[in-house]
Amino acid sequence: MDHKQRIRAVLAGEPPDQLPVATWGHDFLREWSAAELAAHTIERQRKYNYDFVKLNPRWTLFAEPWGNQYARPVEQKFPRLTRRIVETAQDLHDVPQVASSHPILQEHVEAMRLVVDELGNEVDVLATVFAPLAVVGLLCGGVGEPLRTYAQTEGAALHQVLTDVAGTLAGHVTDLLQAGASGVFYAPLQWTSLDVCDAAFYAEFGRPYD
Repeated sequence: MDHKQRIRAVLAGEPPDQLPVATWGHDFLREWSAAELAAHTIERQRKYNYDFVKLNPRWTLFAEPWGNQYARPVEQKFPRLTRRIVETAQDLHDVPQVASSHPILQEHVEAMRLVVDELGNEVDVLATVFAPLAVVGLLCGGVGEPLRTYAQTEGAALHQVLTDVAGTLAGHVTDLLQAGASGVFYAPLQWTSLDVCDAAFYAEFGRPYD
């Protein structure tokens, strides 16, 4: 089987000739433009010959369109948060609406297009998309706190932000699919862990927007 046949056999519940394998990770120094990210992704595929490719944008990309700012790293470490737009629960009322045409989101789309142009005849390329709750958590500074605390006093505002973010991400997914993505790797981050929030919290603030 070739890569695509192997993946489709597994999805159909049929035995492949061997188990399909892929890995992904961050190169924190080469994720800051569509061209850099695409080149890094293509190089990894050429080196390891995975059965599918997960386009892995920089960790901070999905928080940047709404206003979070990060210091670009000079070594292989996560970017450092320099400004978060939600500093208090009240700030949830001021989170801006963002169109899927935002330049940072379109950078991700362009990277997808570049990777698909090079690799799409050989392998399926999946787009990474953060869950709305994961995005809003980053706008508040991370996963878990302080968003869980904010939700206690500003639940209605949080629901409105999640609704807006989900709409933006839905448009972004459409753009990624039109750029040639075979599907979506959906990333709720650690929000689906009971170490971060209980099932009732996720049922209210996570699942409806998934």
